[in-house]
Amino acid sequence: MKKFYFLTLLALQLACTSLTDQGDELFEKGLFVEAEQTYNAALQKDAADAGALEGLQKARVKILDVGLIEVRMLRLANNYLLAADKLEGILDKQALWKVRFNSGIAETQETETAKSKEFLLQEMGREFAAGFPERGFWLGHTHKNVLSNTGPSRELDDVNVKIAGLGKKRCDEFQKQPSVKDVFLRTFVNRYCSLFGVAWASKSQVDDPWLFSGASFTNQYAIEKLNYAGALSSQALQTELSKVFENSPYYHPLSNKTLKLQMAGTLAYADNRQSERRRKDYEVQEERKEKVMTKDAQGKMVETEVKNKVKVPKVFEYFITRHDESANILSTVTGSIAGKDYRSHFQKTTTQTSESHNESNSAADVYPEKAKLMDVSEWFNQQFKTAATSFESDLNRLWGQHFCALMNESMNDDKEAIRNWEMIERCGRIENGNQIVNTYYRTRFHLSYDELWSLLKDVKTEIRGQKRVTSTL
Repeated sequence: MKKFYFLTLLALQLACTSLTDQGDELFEKGLFVEAEQTYNAALQKDAADAGALEGLQKARVKILDVGLIEVRMLRLANNYLLAADKLEGILDKQALWKVRFNSGIAETQETETAKSKEFLLQEMGREFAAGFPERGFWLGHTHKNVLSNTGPSRELDDVNVKIAGLGKKRCDEFQKQPSVKDVFLRTFVNRYCSLFGVAWASKSQVDDPWLFSGASFTNQYAIEKLNYAGALSSQALQTELSKVFENSPYYHPLSNKTLKLQMAGTLAYADNRQSERRRKDYEVQEERKEKVMTKDAQGKMVETEVKNKVKVPKVFEYFITRHDESANILSTVTGSIAGKDYRSHFQKTTTQTSESHNESNSAADVYPEKAKLMDVSEWFNQQFKTAATSFESDLNRLWGQHFCALMNESMNDDKEAIRNWEMIERCGRIENGNQIVNTYYRTRFHLSYDELWSLLKDVKTEIRGQKRVTSTL
C-alpha cells in the first residue's frame, strides 16, 4: 500500500516533466523496471533521444544486475531450480536487449551460470538414473540459455545422449500399449516418440462415436431489422463456431464422421425513431432607451434620453429525433454426440438512446447534433465470439462429464490400466488441472500434464535428414 501511494505521488510530480526526465527520476529512486518502460516510451516518441537511449541501457543493466543478485540469494537458500529458472529469464533478456556487462556483473553472471548448469546437469542425470527421461529432457529444453551460455559441453552432450536413448526405449514400450480404439493414447505415443526422434504414426481412419472430422450446421436464424441498411447474417457466427469445434477434443482429421448440429435463433436490431419537441430557455441582452430627469449645467431639471442594456428572457423551441436502439441475439445450438443430447444456449440484449437534430441557435447554445448510434456490426461480432465461447464451454462440459467420470471409475481397476490411460488423456484434454490427471503424470513422468504437453504440442523432429512435423493422430 505504501508503494502504491509513493508511486501515485511520484506520478503527480512527474506529470509536467519530459519522459526522459521522468525515466531519470525513476532510475534515481531505484525503480528500474518503471524507468526502463518510461525510457522506452520516450524512444517511441523520438528514436533519436540520446538521453533516453543512454538511460534505457543503464536501466536494463540494473534490472539484470538486481536479477542476478536475486538468483544468488535463491541459490544460497538452496532453491536451485528457482534460481535456474530466474537465471534463464535473465539470460533471455540479456540476449534480447544485447546488454554487455562490466567485469563485476559479468563475473557474477559467470558464477551463477556455472552453479545453475552444474545443478541442472546433476538433476538431468538423476532423472535419467531414476528412469524418467521426460523430466531430464524438459529441464534441458526449459533452460537452454543456462546450459549453452558457457559454450559446448561434453557432459551435457553425454547426458542428452543418455536421455534420448532412454526416451527411445520407453517409446518402444509405449508403442505396444494402445489399441486402435485408444485414439488419444496413440496421439500421445506418436508425439512422445517424435520428441526422441522416433517416427511412429498410424494413418488409419478413426471410428469413434466422440470424434468427427468436421461439423455441419443447419442454419435457421430469423433476421429482424428496423431502420438499418446494413446486413445482419448468422454466417459469421457459424464461422466462429466452426473454429471452436476444430480446436475442440471432438475434432479429428481422420475421423469417418461429420457432426451434424442445428443452429437456430434470432438476430434483431431496431432504431425506433420518435420526434419530440424541445424547449430551451435563454436570455439575450437588448438595448433599451429610457427618459430620465437630470440637472443641466445651470442646475435646471431637464429630460434626457439614455440607453441601457437589459437581459430579456427568450424561448427557443425545436424538434429533435429520439433514437431508441435495441439489439438482440438469441442463439441455440443442438445436436446428438455419441447418443447424448447436446445443447448450447446464448442470449444477449442491449439498448441505448441518443438524439439528433439540425437546428442551430448560438444564443441558446443549440447546435446541430448527430445521433450516437451503435456500431451494429461490431456489437454482433463481439456477441458471436462470446456465443462461441459458450458453445466451447458446453462442448467441454459434455466431454468432461463423460470421460473424466470414466477415468474416476477405472482408477482402481488394474485390468483397466491401459484404458484408464486413454481416459486420462481424454480428460486431460479439457481438464489439464485435474488432480487425478496430474498425479498420474507426475508419477509416470515426473512432470505435470501441462509441463509434458508443452513439449509434445508442437513437436518438430529431424529424422534421417528429413524434416517431419507430427499432426494430431
